[in-house]
This record gives sequence, structure tokens and C-alpha cells, in this order.
Amino acid sequence: MKISFLGGALEIGRSATLVESGEIGVLMDCGVKMNQEYKFPLLQGKKKPAAIALTHAHLDHSGYVPALLEKETLPVISAFPTIPLTMMLLEDAMKVMKLKNRTPYFSRNGLKKTQKHFIGLPYEKDYEFYDGSSLQLIDAGHIPGSSQVLFRTKEGNVLYTGDMNSGETNLQTPAKNCKEHVKALVMESTYGQKDHPDRKKLENEFCRSVREAVERNYTVLLPCFAVHRTQELLLMLNAYNKDLEVVVDGMGWKATEIMLEFPNFLRDARKLENALGMARKIEGHERGGNLKGGKVIIATSGMMEGGPVINYLRKIERRKTRSKIFLTGYQVEGSNGRKLLDEGTIRVNGKKIMYTGEVRSFDFSAHSGRKELIEYAKKTNAEKVFCVHGDEESCKSLSNALKSEGMDASAPEDGRMEIVN
Repeated sequence: MKISFLGGALEIGRSATLVESGEIGVLMDCGVKMNQEYKFPLLQGKKKPAAIALTHAHLDHSGYVPALLEKETLPVISAFPTIPLTMMLLEDAMKVMKLKNRTPYFSRNGLKKTQKHFIGLPYEKDYEFYDGSSLQLIDAGHIPGSSQVLFRTKEGNVLYTGDMNSGETNLQTPAKNCKEHVKALVMESTYGQKDHPDRKKLENEFCRSVREAVERNYTVLLPCFAVHRTQELLLMLNAYNKDLEVVVDGMGWKATEIMLEFPNFLRDARKLENALGMARKIEGHERGGNLKGGKVIIATSGMMEGGPVINYLRKIERRKTRSKIFLTGYQVEGSNGRKLLDEGTIRVNGKKIMYTGEVRSFDFSAHSGRKELIEYAKKTNAEKVFCVHGDEESCKSLSNALKSEGMDASAPEDGRMEIVN
């Protein structure tokens, strides 16, 4: 059995792992790293896989699929909510590339082929290949439709976690454990060095901070990932602060409507529907009038790499609006969100924009923390563990921790191929 790490091995972004057994190869994810420069999977020279198993919709896992399908015809296997969520994010990625005057790396034809070749698979049901091997999707607890991929072969089972969360959130139930013996485990390491704070205490602190700011007539800007974090914050704010004025700008509203079409993939669809009903959707022409104090604005994007949140920040600074920015997601090194935290600035089209208000960060992660990752790896009792999809320090730290627990673990580099006997 060969396992090739074609992207996202020692970094967060462009996840892609090729697992080959006999004549069958399955590409687990096919993502893009989309900061100031795009980074793509290392697919050149690899033989055509039998299928792409897509763990979830986020572009660092799905973003290169349409570019690959322009050259190849492959089934793209995923859980049902992943299909419309992925198409929404890919459509937006094409729009953003054009707005930034970047040459799109995929075409409309690639988008059409992606839509056409998706195959929805229920959790824990088999997709079989002609040689007798099969794959199964297992709930990963990360976002609606997120999946671990169990690839069963004659040479043994490989479990690829994608992004996973063993903890409970307002939107999702925890990741399910794999019930079968695993020869090789390829697991994410985003928080391989860090445990998360107590979730309920953090929610209380966040909602109290939002309310205090609103009562002092501040505008509270929440840069937010459209898929998962927007919905998590809507649920939180509705539970703790039902009377606040909350507006949603950007793809988060559409993403929420898509999720509500798949209630079985949500912890409580009725609560999410109620939370959305308490908020208000705003369009582009309304943005200028939504900076008065005492309001909460949820706007994409979560790392401030584009979207309406940039326009809000510009107007806030131009008008000297009393405001606070609360970041609620992971900020990758080099992203605008990280720059805002570290320097109080962001860069847009090469120009530096200052922000003079208060910036705070709240760790509302949709990923397992270090302790949870270690516990999960031990439960699988895998013969071999590969720690990927985290920065280099996180992958190596998690790998060393698993070694100290008696497991055969490593943190492979991008482009490396491992032989698992």
C-alpha cells in the first residue's frame, strides 16, 4: 500500500493525500491554499485515481477539484450537504479571483463537471470498487456533512480523518469513532500543540463581551467563515442574547439556508432555523447604513482575505466609528486576520489598512484539540499514524506525543510517499 502526501502535510491548506492499493487509488481531498498566493496539490506525475473522496466543502480541501476535473473524469464522493456547500464556495472563489484580477485556475466547464460528477453517500454506507475494495464515510463532527474516509483494501484499512471535531458544538454532534481495525491513520493536526478552553465558559465570555459593547453603543464586527462559524455564532447569540440586533452579510446566510435543507446532519435544525429568523440579511447597498452603534454584524470572510468584512473595516476607519472586532476562528500565518491580531493592520490589493479599535480573539474551533486528537488516535489503535494538515510544529508535536504513547507516528513532508506493509 502506498500513501502519498500531495499537499497540506506540514501546513494548513491544499489538503490532498493519495492512497493506492493494487490497481486502485483514491485521492482524499483536493484543496487549495488561498492566501496572497495560491498553492496547489502536487498532482503532476501521479496516475489517475479511481475516485476523489471529499471530506467536506472548505476550499483548503475542495478548491482544486474543478481544475483536476477539467483534465480527468472522476467520481467525487462526499456526504450530501457537501455537494451544494462546495459548489457555493467554488462559485464564490471564481468571483473573488476575478475581483482581485487574478487568472482563475479553473473554468466554468470545471465547475459544471464537478457538479455533474458528485456522488452523495450516506454515512457508514459502502461505495465499492471493481477490485473488491470499498470506502465508507464516517461523521467527522467538523461542519455539516464533514466526513472521515475509511478506505478498505486487501492490504488493510486506511482511515483519513479530514478535519474533525470530537467535541460538541451548538451546530454539530461529535465525530464518530471508527469501529474497524486501522492499518494506517492519516489525521489532521491543526491543534496538535494546543487544547481548547472550556467551551461553555468561552461562550459566556464572548456573549457577555458582545452585549457589553452593544450597550456602550459600539458596532461589533464578527469576521466569520460562511460555513459553520456563521451558524455557530447565530445559535450562540440567539441563546444568550435574543434581543440583540444581529445582521448577516455575505455567504453565511445562503450557507445556513443550505444546511437547513439537511436537518439530519445538524444537532438541532429547529434551533438553527429560529436563530436565523431572529437575524436580518443585508445586501451590498445597505452596508453603509449599518454602522450605527449598538449592532452586531456577522460578515465573511473569517480570515479577512476578502468579502464584505473588508468594506466594513474600511468604512469603520474612514468614519471613526466606535467599534470592536472579535475574531472567532483560526487565523493562518500570513492571513489578514493574523496580521490584524499581531499588527493591527490588513493588506488589500497591496495597500495597508490600519484598524485602531479593539481586536479580540475567541477560540471557537471546529477542530479537535491536542488531547482529543491523542485520545482519538489511541482509540483507533492504528499500526501507523501520519500527522498532517497543521503547521510544522503542530504536526511534529502531535507525532512526538503519539510516539510517547507507544504508537508508530510521523509527520511526513509534502510530496513524500510512504509504503505501508
